[in-house]
Amino acid sequence: MCQTRVDLYIHQSSVVHLDLKLENIFVDGSLKLPEAKGWFKIGDFSFSSFTKFPYSPIIYTKCGSNGMMAPEIEEKKPFNGTHADLFAF
Repeated sequence: MCQTRVDLYIHQSSVVHLDLKLENIFVDGSLKLPEAKGWFKIGDFSFSSFTKFPYSPIIYTKCGSNGMMAPEIEEKKPFNGTHADLFAF
């Protein structure tokens, strides 16, 4: 469910993060079990990019953290930024 919220919020705003990893995902203070109703928040948008086409943002630049990138980024091929973000999850 969290992944869907990330996709809806930043990707529908024509933003791709390109460096999603645990170090860049934060939990607000209201996330307490057993009734977890808190929110996950994303930080460090230094690699992020605005795109013209929210559902087909093709990126040509290798960026992100090694080991967290989608295979096409590692291979230095053009890639879909939203797909790369979801791969990181």
